[in-house]
Order: sequence, then C-alpha cells, then structure tokens
Amino acid sequence: MKKRVLCVLITVIMLLAMSNTASFAGNNQIVNEITSIEDIVKYNDQQNETPDPELTKKALTTNLNRIKELEEYEAKHLEETFSSSEGSISTMANPVTVNIGTDTTLTTGDDGWGDGSNSGYAQYRTAYSPYYKYAQSKTWTAGYGYADAYCYVGQRFIAKGTTAKSAKVIFSGSYKGSLLGGINGSATGEVKVKLWDATDSVWVGTVTVKTGSSNNNIATYMNGNISHSINAFIEPDHEYFPYIHVVTTASQYGAQVSRGDFYDDGSDDEMIKYTSIKIDFI
Repeated sequence: MKKRVLCVLITVIMLLAMSNTASFAGNNQIVNEITSIEDIVKYNDQQNETPDPELTKKALTTNLNRIKELEEYEAKHLEETFSSSEGSISTMANPVTVNIGTDTTLTTGDDGWGDGSNSGYAQYRTAYSPYYKYAQSKTWTAGYGYADAYCYVGQRFIAKGTTAKSAKVIFSGSYKGSLLGGINGSATGEVKVKLWDATDSVWVGTVTVKTGSSNNNIATYMNGNISHSINAFIEPDHEYFPYIHVVTTASQYGAQVSRGDFYDDGSDDEMIKYTSIKIDFI
C-alpha cells in the first residue's frame, strides 16, 4: 500500500513538472509569435484579467527595486573588471589617450556589457556592439514572474598631463524603445549616460536621459536624442570609461504579457546608440 501511494505521488509530481515545463514553453512561444505592441495588446485583451490596483503597484515596485539592485551589481562588476588582470570588459578594449586641456571627440567604442535576471515565466535578452556603438536590452514575462536587464557601451580613455582640469563629457546619440505593462503588471525602461573612474572605482557622474513605465495594457514609447553632459574633474594618469546605458524590467501578476523593449529584432531599430563622446575642457 505504501509503495502504491509513493508511486502515485511520484507520478503526480512528474505530471506537475511536465505541465509547468509545457506552460513555460508555451508562454515563451506566445512572446515569440506576438512581436508587436498591437499584437500584445490584442493577446492581453483576450485573457480577461481582473484589474487589481494593489498588484499593479506591486509590479511597479518590483521593477523599481530591481533597477536599484542592478545598479549596485553594475558598480561591483565594473570595479572587479577594471581591477582584474585583463583590465577590460570586452576583448575589443582599446583605451585612447586624452591630453588634459585639449578638447577631444571620441567617435569609437571599445567596451560594453549586458546582464540580467529572471524568475517565473520571464526571460531577458541583451546585446551590444562597441564597433557600432549600440546597446540593447529586452525583458518580458508571459504570466507570473519578472525579468530585468541592463546593457551599456562606451569608449575608455586614459588622461595624460601634469595638472587636473575641469571638463564637460558630452554624449551625442539616440534612443528608441517601447514598454507595455499588462493588467496587474508593469514594464519600465531607463536610459542614462555615465562616467566611471576606473582608477578610483567610482562613478564621476550619472545623468538620466529618459525614464518611462507602462501598465493597464497602455503602451509607452520612448524615442529621442541623447544630448547630455556630465561635469567632471579629469585627473592625470586616470583611466575613465564614459558610456551610454539602458535598463528594462517587466513584472506580471497574472496571465497577461508585460514587456520592456530596447532590442532590435531586425525591423524596429529599438536600441540606444551614440555617435560621439566629446571631452570638452573648461
């Protein structure tokens, strides 16, 4: 009798596991098949989710907390990477020399990174190219779960001279993305420019270019230009890393889809990118 009960329990557990696996695969197939915002809205409308303001608030809070945690992780990662024997994030790393007092415009890229996390029926994707100077991030959840991701790209430089001098680090570029939070869900996006002092392992400055969020199945589009600057005190023999940065998050409490998208799937050109980074000494 005990063996029979045990066998029944094992069978039930296996069936539940298979059911969850199939559901997860099905949910991801849904996301892969409905790529446009319009299709996601139509799909969500078919799920007949009952709005719960507390769940919507919870989803947004989850996203904001994840963004904060990602930034802490990013700082730790930068510190560990630049202090390692490799001393760079990308195999393409090739810092340029900037002579203090001489205005310099950087039109190349040599470093970048992307990472994230997910739980439940959620996934994330990142991509970057130092050569083409873009960074991409995408998070989505088709059902209960959350996903977050960040990505950045920039150009390292080493300051040479005898005396430190104030400067403006001016970023020029563009950003394009879309957010769709389902009923009882939320999607958020954030674009920033940053300057990391790799010698002292600190951010010299961070400027927010654009933030956005979406819920209740109402899309938010984030399109615009990057024309922002960071005030800096450039010190001799310090290595600096100016870069553009994007983060997306998606959380969902229910059967609908939430998605934060700054990722080019081949037709929408959703990403962040820069054309130049100017070191303008004052």
